[in-house]
Amino acid sequence: MSKLYGYELPPEFKYEEIEDEFKIYLPEGGSLEGVFFTVPKEYTENTNGRLKITLKNKDVIYLFNEKKGTYQTIRWKQVWMGLERIRRK
Repeated sequence: MSKLYGYELPPEFKYEEIEDEFKIYLPEGGSLEGVFFTVPKEYTENTNGRLKITLKNKDVIYLFNEKKGTYQTIRWKQVWMGLERIRRK
């Protein structure tokens, strides 16, 4: 059984709404500049300007790198853990 992982984006994460999904940019600076991922609106909740994402740990999302022009598929749990590491720095 898959576990749900929720994450409320801190203010340093920028996002934009595009049709039926959100494009979420990782914080600027360092090697992650220009990297973003998308999440369908149905898995998000927007309260007071803060975006909360809730997906199952095995859900797959796309992680894009605008500088390199590449993308990869990655499980939500890996993204969630990476976001936590960025937030703690």
